[in-house]
Amino acid sequence: MRWKFLFSTAIFFHLGSSLQFATAQLTGFKQKQIDIQAGLGIFSTLNALFNEAGVNEVAKSKWTLPPISLSADYGVTDQISVGLYTCIARSTITVYGDEAEKDKFTIVGIRGLYHFETIPKADVYAGAMLGFLSITAKRENWVNGGEFKATDNGLGYQLIIGGRYRLSEFAGVFAELGYGVAVINLGLNLKF
Repeated sequence: MRWKFLFSTAIFFHLGSSLQFATAQLTGFKQKQIDIQAGLGIFSTLNALFNEAGVNEVAKSKWTLPPISLSADYGVTDQISVGLYTCIARSTITVYGDEAEKDKFTIVGIRGLYHFETIPKADVYAGAMLGFLSITAKRENWVNGGEFKATDNGLGYQLIIGGRYRLSEFAGVFAELGYGVAVINLGLNLKF
C-alpha cells in the first residue's frame, strides 16, 4: 500500500507540473463556477480493494453495477475548487467454483482541485480527495450452508488528474484518471 501512495504522489506532481508549463494563457474555469458530473468507471480497482480488505480468494468477478460516480465542485478562485464526490459499485464473485459472493463498494468524500490555464472550452485539473470507504462482502452459502458477511470501513484517498471539454456553454464531457473505485472515469458535465 505504501508504494502505491508514493508512486501515485510522484505521478500526480510530475503530470501536474508538466501540464502547467505546457498550457496556453486562457482558462476554462472561473471563480464561483459550479460543475456537476455523472460518470461511469472503467478499469475498476474494486477487486484490489477487496483483497486489501481480506477477501482474497477471488476467482471470477462479474459487475452487477459498474462504478457510477456523482460529483459537484465549486470554484473558490479561478484556479481552486472544492467539492463533494460519491461513488457506488456492486459485483458478484464466484469463489471456489459455484459459491457466489455479492460485494458492495461505496465512497463519499470531499475533494479539492487545482485548475490549470488551458485552451478555450477546456478545463484541465489535478487534485486529491479524502473520503469514507465502505466495502461489504456477503456469501450466501458459506461453510455448512451458513452465511458470511464482512464489512470494512475507513478513510481513503484518491489522487485525480482530469479534464473537461465544453460541448456548449453549459454542457460537456469529462475524463478523470486516478486511483479510486476505477482507474478511469468518463461522463457528462454540467456547468452553472
